[in-house]
Amino acid sequence: ELQANHYNLLGGALVANGSSLKAIEYYQKTLVIRKNLYGTQHTLVASALNNIGNAYADLGIYNKALDYYTQALTTREKTMGKNHSSTSNIIFNIGDLYRKKGEYDKATQYFERALTIFQANPQEFEARIADIFNNLAINYKSKGAYQESNSYYQQSIQKYEQLPGEQSQNIANVYTNWANLVELQKDYTKAIDLQQKAIDFYSNTLEPQHPS
Repeated sequence: ELQANHYNLLGGALVANGSSLKAIEYYQKTLVIRKNLYGTQHTLVASALNNIGNAYADLGIYNKALDYYTQALTTREKTMGKNHSSTSNIIFNIGDLYRKKGEYDKATQYFERALTIFQANPQEFEARIADIFNNLAINYKSKGAYQESNSYYQQSIQKYEQLPGEQSQNIANVYTNWANLVELQKDYTKAIDLQQKAIDFYSNTLEPQHPS
């Protein structure tokens, strides 16, 4: 496993540097070693499959990404259960893949499946819930379902505001996306108001932090 973890870390570093194609070589080596060590049904095998799926998704090779995500999901469900948080991460990845492909109905199904799992433990996964609300809002906007999109943007803001720590960047991003939506609805006064809120929160992220 030490060698597999080494290859996995190299793959992650390559992805971070924009070399996802090269990263796949190392992720595949990780996958082979882990299958030899643990068999095909192990959560670390699922992680390797998921990482390969992520790399293919980065490259825009969506069919291969979906194939690896599907294998990862099947393995994770068998090893960790259908309602485990690590399972929902793969479900979310599949939803995001369908969103990128423009298959918004399928994307919504997977996003909502992931959300259901996280909402079973809301205190532990508040940040992930806020992220999914934002993604659902973007997804419904892409479908032209503006009422649902507005609702999810509002829920996302509310959830981020409840989180501990600095959330200004996340909140500003949501307000920007929300402003773009209401501008499409020709509610220009509200769009300006939301953009101003986004600017205010972006300004918070630029303020120097002084020790007290």
